[in-house]
Amino acid sequence: MKPRYYVRQEINAWQVRDRLAVKGHSDVVAILSNRREARERMRELNNETTRDHRADQQLTVDGETI
Repeated sequence: MKPRYYVRQEINAWQVRDRLAVKGHSDVVAILSNRREARERMRELNNETTRDHRADQQLTVDGETI
């Protein structure tokens, strides 16, 4: 599975983008001046998404919400 957020270089900046953005809406989450900052932000967002997903999985037992 691909990470939800990724980094893309534009002419004068680095963008953090969301793969799951709704069609017709901007997929740009952040615009940063250097690659290091963009990659750090991307990691933070992907880690947060992973933590949320794991927390949601722990709320169910045998397919039922606790």
